[in-house]
Amino acid sequence: MRPRNPANRALPVNLYKNGRYYQYRHPQTGRYHGMGTDRAAAIRAAHQLNAQLIEPISLTERVLGTKRQAPSTEPTLLFSDWLDTYATLLDERGLSSLSRYNRQRQVERIRAALGALDLSTITTRRIAEFLDAQTPRQANAYRSVLNDCFNEAIAKGHITTNPVTVTKNKRVATQRQRLTLEDFQRIHAASPIHLQNALDLGLITLQRREDLVSLSWSDLRDGVLELQQHKTGTRLRITVTKPLARVLDTCRSNLDSPWIIHYRRGSPHTRAGDPIAKQQLSSMFRAVRDSLGLYAELPIRQRPSFHEIRSLGARLYEARGMDPQTLLGHKSRQMTEVYLDSRREEWLVASPAVDILENFRESFDKPS
Repeated sequence: MRPRNPANRALPVNLYKNGRYYQYRHPQTGRYHGMGTDRAAAIRAAHQLNAQLIEPISLTERVLGTKRQAPSTEPTLLFSDWLDTYATLLDERGLSSLSRYNRQRQVERIRAALGALDLSTITTRRIAEFLDAQTPRQANAYRSVLNDCFNEAIAKGHITTNPVTVTKNKRVATQRQRLTLEDFQRIHAASPIHLQNALDLGLITLQRREDLVSLSWSDLRDGVLELQQHKTGTRLRITVTKPLARVLDTCRSNLDSPWIIHYRRGSPHTRAGDPIAKQQLSSMFRAVRDSLGLYAELPIRQRPSFHEIRSLGARLYEARGMDPQTLLGHKSRQMTEVYLDSRREEWLVASPAVDILENFRESFDKPS
């Protein structure tokens, strides 16, 4: 018999603790019943229920075999207990802090819905019901976690089949409009200098907001811009080619700021030279976009955001015959946003040799 989880070891048989709450597992039906948060009351009730529901067997009957001993009521492995083990396995993968936080939240949501079940009794139907209760995007993310979770359980020998495998990803409708090159130019021309710098650097390096605002001049070493992406943990060395050097030159100021992207002027809430928060990049981008009346016919959630610059730059590189995957920080075209890489300690090397800004550089100097 598998030893009980430490949290349940001192409890009567059939009584389990799940978070702050206690649950009693009916020895005949296998169903769980809530017993509240009062430990003493739950223990008393469990003893009373066991006395009524578990048929006693004498020692003589056990020896002579005249009456079959009742089967053990201990579950093979509670899913909640397995999720504890799975969380430990995730910690060993060396996920980035953001990925680890998101995965922990997903695991806890799964635990709340399915944790009281035996791991070996979870069916595809139960998985499908859980996924159907989510939005399409959330369902696909949870499906990915569950699929990985059950595969790990198979690898450890707890189960032999994965109930998630035959479920399907839900179709997620693309909501946000792509940013066009023409509209990028218009937004750029109407933006303050610090936002222009962020737009230029984002377009040529293809990095996310949080990576752009974290860049400092100390990351520039021997003609290489080094960074570690916050979302994936991917380490990237970007060669400072002439096109990128021109962008970096425009980012320099006489403020002696350590940050490549920084405020050029102070305000009631910021000082000149301060770094720009990623949320501020988004809000400034939205303000300029909306002031120009761009995409006004679309609902707000469908209008292109600052993040769409990443897609625009990738499309421009591809149109010029350069594969943008390395600059994006991906190691393959099949990589997803929840990509987990056990070899992320190695550096990826990228060289933005194609000047994707040359065709509209003159427009940057035009007033709005």
